[in-house]
Amino acid sequence: MKTENELHLRKGEFVLTEAKWDDNTPWKFIISKEKPDSNLCTAAFCVTSHRGTLLLIQNRKRGWEIPGGHIDEGEEIEQALIREVMEETGAVIENPQMFGYKIVLPVFPIPHRDKKGSYYPFPYSYVPYYHAEASEILDLKLAPDVIGIKFVNFNEAKSMLAPGHNHDKILEHLIKSRSIDINE
Repeated sequence: MKTENELHLRKGEFVLTEAKWDDNTPWKFIISKEKPDSNLCTAAFCVTSHRGTLLLIQNRKRGWEIPGGHIDEGEEIEQALIREVMEETGAVIENPQMFGYKIVLPVFPIPHRDKKGSYYPFPYSYVPYYHAEASEILDLKLAPDVIGIKFVNFNEAKSMLAPGHNHDKILEHLIKSRSIDINE
């Protein structure tokens, strides 16, 4: 896996946490206000708050997680983020603020989930992370891979979030840096 020097981090950027989704797919989470190359971004996620709570989704396969998902072809990152949060939670968000990204560093190319015969960007890709306050929650039919949503405080979120993404460390950074105001 690349070291911090090999990642060419800019001033103010640092690696917050790192892990592997599987043996082929290590990643590092970089704290940064600079957007990565949008052509290499495959998905986006949003730490969504609402009245002092965090909004989590229960994914059918992966368990409780932060809302977000794949960026469709031709879609801007923020458009995809707003769409994904709406589809998965019914939340209306405005003015999402990017605070970091995962750099995904697979050992071998990863076949694209939706495009048979094609692959995700290689040797690396990005997954930007944002935070936003939900102005309202609409009563919508949720995306088919979501079986529920829940408003939780920080301690509940830490105990519920699915392992492998280190979302607890990401949330803790946002709270400590006062980027979001969430009940403990």
